[in-house]
Amino acid sequence: MATQTKTTKGSSSNQNGRRVPKEAVQGAVGVAALGFLAAQTIKERRRPKVFGMKLPRELTKLEPGKIDLQKIAKQVGQAADRLERTSEDVRMISAQTKRLSKKLG
Repeated sequence: MATQTKTTKGSSSNQNGRRVPKEAVQGAVGVAALGFLAAQTIKERRRPKVFGMKLPRELTKLEPGKIDLQKIAKQVGQAADRLERTSEDVRMISAQTKRLSKKLG
């Protein structure tokens, strides 16, 4: 059997029959909306990353006449150098680990 609950002006009722003031519901919705807007604002202020490098602020708006291709090419070159150094480090560590495992086993 389903029980029916009466609602009075200024409050709403949930399944347990408890009444929640309308102002509390409005406050919770307001706080949730404010939190969502704050998160979106923070997200927009962060600079996006490509291959682990932050894009210059000028590129985040992408105005075709104001893109400095030399700056982009320089950053791509720096990223390639960084990737090459990292891969060399990984290769050396891998070789050392293999040698060590052969000595121990």
